[in-house]
Amino acid sequence: MHHPSFAAALTFFLLTLAASLPAADAREEKAVKEALAKVTGTWKIESETIDGAKTPPEALQDFALQFKQDGRFVLAKGSDVVWVGRFTVDPATSPKRVNVLPDQDSRDLPQTQHGIYEFDGDKLKMCLSARVDSVAYPKEFASGPRSGYTLWVLRRANR
Repeated sequence: MHHPSFAAALTFFLLTLAASLPAADAREEKAVKEALAKVTGTWKIESETIDGAKTPPEALQDFALQFKQDGRFVLAKGSDVVWVGRFTVDPATSPKRVNVLPDQDSRDLPQTQHGIYEFDGDKLKMCLSARVDSVAYPKEFASGPRSGYTLWVLRRANR
C-alpha cells in the first residue's frame, strides 16, 4: 500500500509532466519550422555517391533540387522534372533526420526513404537509404558498396 504523500507526489509529477508537453511540442514545432526555413531553396548537386560509386561531376551539372517551405521537393534536370514528392525533417535527433516520400511509385525504392542531414555553411549533406527491406536510418554520412545508401553533397544555388 502506498503512502498518501506518495500518491500526492505522483499526481503532482504527472500534472507537471502533462503541463510541460504542450511547451515541448511548441519547441519541437518551432525547431522544425526553423529547419524547413533553412533547407528551403534551390540546391545544386555537388557530388553524389550511390552504393559506394561516385557519379561523375559532368553527369550532375544540370541537376537542381528545390525544397519548398510547405514540405514539397522537386528534382529537375534542366527544365525536366525527374522526381517530386514530400519531405519531413526532425532536427531534434543526432544526426538530424529527413524522410523523403516520393510521389512516384517504384518497386526499386521504398515508399519512404529514411535519411540524415547536416548543414555546413552553404552546403547540405544528405545520406538517404534506398533499401526497400529496411526502415533504419543511416548512422553516418557514407555510402559504401551494396550499402543501399545515397550520399549527396548539395550547394545552395538560391533561397
